[in-house]
Amino acid sequence: MKKSLFIFAYFIFQLISFGQKFPQFGSIHLNFGTVFVYSTKQLVYESPDLYKKNNLFAVQFIAGGGLWKASYTQESKGSLLTFGTSILLGKQSHFLEHNSSLNFHYGQSLKGNHAVFIGTLYRPYLGYRFQPKDKHLILKIGSGWKEIIQLGVGWRF
Repeated sequence: MKKSLFIFAYFIFQLISFGQKFPQFGSIHLNFGTVFVYSTKQLVYESPDLYKKNNLFAVQFIAGGGLWKASYTQESKGSLLTFGTSILLGKQSHFLEHNSSLNFHYGQSLKGNHAVFIGTLYRPYLGYRFQPKDKHLILKIGSGWKEIIQLGVGWRF
């Protein structure tokens, strides 16, 4: 747990450093995903475009955290950390988004007093992103693995 928190803090520091080099500071998203027996709620930071050479293509680092819940025969809950990249293809306000990330899952210990590392899950995502050129609001809808239905709303700085 301490090692993952250190890695998370390091990536956040790196992303803030990228934000200081470019006029845009990135964006923050609130994402919801479900496959009915497994669901997630995440707050994710997305860096400014690191490619900056083409208006049709963007590459961004993502880092965030949130909560997960699984309930098949009995309910389990926990927290997760997310690190990955996001690629946008499109122009003006409409984009195809591909996101590849690793989710580090944590759950309750048997005594329930501290978090225990459960495992790492690769999470691909493909969806539509509405991001008007000179506006702050971002809307996302798509599908991925493990969460078949994913929705997101964000704010660009």
